[in-house]
Amino acid sequence: IKNLAPLSFYNCVTSEPPTIMFSLTRKRDGSKKDTLINIENEKEFVINHVTKEIFPQVFDASAEIPADQDEFDVVGLTAIAGVKVKSSRVKESPIQMECELYNSMEVGDGNYGSATIIVGKVLYMHIDESLYQNGRLNTSSITTISRLGNMSYGYAEHKFDVESDIWNVSKW
Repeated sequence: IKNLAPLSFYNCVTSEPPTIMFSLTRKRDGSKKDTLINIENEKEFVINHVTKEIFPQVFDASAEIPADQDEFDVVGLTAIAGVKVKSSRVKESPIQMECELYNSMEVGDGNYGSATIIVGKVLYMHIDESLYQNGRLNTSSITTISRLGNMSYGYAEHKFDVESDIWNVSKW
C-alpha cells in the first residue's frame, strides 16, 4: 500500500555522504505512524519536494488515513516507480530523493509529541529539467513550501545568491 507523509521537520545533513534528516512524531495514542513502520521495515523511502502547486494534496495526506488505503489515490497524486528503491515517488513533485535508512534515533518518552529522527542516505536524485538554467539549478523557479510555525505555511518569493570569499561555490 502506497503511503505519503508530509514532513514539517526536515533538513539536509551533509553532502558526503549525501544525507537528509527528518522527524516523525507519534500519533495521539502514542503509536507509530505508518511511515515510520514502513521505513523501519523496508529501510528505504523517498523524499518528494513540496511546492505551492501540490501543497493542497500534500496537506490532505497529513490526515490519519487507514494503513490499507493507497494515500496517493486518496489525495489525488500520481505514484511513479523509484530507480534505486521500491518506494514510490510523487510524479507532480519537481525534486525527488530516493533514500536508504542511514540511522534513526528516538526522542522523548514514546508518547504523543515524541518523535523518531530519521537520517537517510540519498541514493538517487530526480530533478525536473525545467528547473535548470545554464546547467545550474534555478532556485528562483522553485516555490518550496515551508512550515513557518503553528499552522502557518509559506514560500519565498524573493530569493538571492551570495558570492563571497568567505563561502562560495568554488569551495565545494
